[in-house]
Amino acid sequence: MDQIINQISTGKPLPLPANHLEMVTSYCFEAIKFGSLQVLGGMPDLLRQDWLNASLPEAERATRHISVEPLKWIEAMENQFYPLIHCFLDYTGRPRDIAILIWRGALASLFVVGRSGIEICHIDVKRNASKGLRATSAMFFTEADIANLCRYKHTRLLLPDPMLATGTSFAYTINALLGFGIPASKITILCVVAAPEGVFRLLKSYPGLKIITITLDSHLNSNAFIMPGLGDAGDKYFCGNFLDRFVLFQHHFNDAQWERLGSLLLQANNVAT
Repeated sequence: MDQIINQISTGKPLPLPANHLEMVTSYCFEAIKFGSLQVLGGMPDLLRQDWLNASLPEAERATRHISVEPLKWIEAMENQFYPLIHCFLDYTGRPRDIAILIWRGALASLFVVGRSGIEICHIDVKRNASKGLRATSAMFFTEADIANLCRYKHTRLLLPDPMLATGTSFAYTINALLGFGIPASKITILCVVAAPEGVFRLLKSYPGLKIITITLDSHLNSNAFIMPGLGDAGDKYFCGNFLDRFVLFQHHFNDAQWERLGSLLLQANNVAT
């Protein structure tokens, strides 16, 4: 088991050998039976449309909108968080909790989480290309975020994100929360698409953790992309998206975070054009 977790967390080698993938997938089905993993179903084909068009260059179809109108894809992604949030609130029975948005991709959940009465804080976690799949943080929680996390150790925390692939960003964030004295049993991951490898890694590494996803896909390829997946959800969410759409939720950002969001959106759309 430890060997498989190490393979997933480092990306060496991916994809997993067939016998290991079979073990991982079987574990996920057992997790569904025992309630630590919940798969809701119902993801629209629109989200996969460009990515599954093998006639297009992989880099383009992974990061941009080609045949799908950008705003339709963006809104379809945002809408996937409605059933996830409703399931989470029913699951916990608590009307007020804390959501931790892992930049950039988790910002796709803002339009739903921001309307739910759930408190929001931010963490920026990115992969360090020179260190394989290991994560680094460029913008950690603010002092106010840390004060809230320490004050509400007994509440539920949710980590919403479009995709759970290797689970590296989630693991980085969960380790930070454990450092604040928050047990894994208080943490729930919400994601639109999950790979069995990431689910296996996180549930085995953090007993008590819960994961709710729209769909559980097949496996990770050699680039740690989910198959069939939908490409790079962060890039595709930012491609064709603009700061004006976020104004209603500006109060969930401090000045530095808001400025950075604007810069990232501008950068994404300058590249896209």
